[in-house]
This record gives sequence, C-alpha cells and structure tokens, in this order.
Amino acid sequence: MTRRKPLQPRLQKTRKEAGAMTVGARIAQKRKELGLSQEALGEKLCVSRQAIYKWEADAALPEIEKLVALSRLFEVPVGWLLGVEEAQPRQTEPEQTFSPKEWEIIDRLTRSQELASHPGDSRDYPHRS
Repeated sequence: MTRRKPLQPRLQKTRKEAGAMTVGARIAQKRKELGLSQEALGEKLCVSRQAIYKWEADAALPEIEKLVALSRLFEVPVGWLLGVEEAQPRQTEPEQTFSPKEWEIIDRLTRSQELASHPGDSRDYPHRS
C-alpha cells in the first residue's frame, strides 16, 4: 500500500504559485503601509518582533485575538487577513452637517477672526471713523 502525501502542503504551494497573497504577506503589506517596523507592530500587539517576523514569513499564524487586533489596527476584516474575503474599500466619513444656529456661530467666529487679523480696516467697524 502506497502512502499519499498530505494535501495541505501541496495546496499551500499551489496558492503561492498562483500569486495569492499569504497571511504573512498581507500582514507585511499593511504594516509597511502604516510605516511600522516589525518591532513597532510587535509593541502595539504586545508580542515580540520575532513573532511578527514568523507571521510574515508564514512560519506561524497569529492567535485569534491577535488577528482581531491586527484587523482593527489595519482597518480590514479578519477574513481579508486570512485570505477568505476581499477587503472593503474604506468608507469616507459622512459630511458634517450643522444646524442653522451652529452655522451662525461658525460665521460669527470666522468674521471675528477676520476682523482681528485686520484691525486697522475701518470698513469692518462702522462705528469708527
């Protein structure tokens, strides 16, 4: 009876050959986008820089709570880090809307700052001559 080799290592190699990003490659990409060193990322996650190196080299996988922390830090779903779902584009902040009263206050503050920056301009102060 011939023993078969496990499928998992072959599947991983096929994914790498196909150009799919590994978990480690995704972590490294996001870390670099944030301009963090392996040591700085390790400090944020309370792990060593060696742990970050192992994750990025695909020698080890982060624990679940570390995956959650990474997803929050990188603002991506855990599924994206694992390569099982697409990253959603960042949603822009909704525009700030102000009430008419707030706009009035903003307008007054803006005008008072403009007046303060040009104190000698008598056009702004009708009561002055």
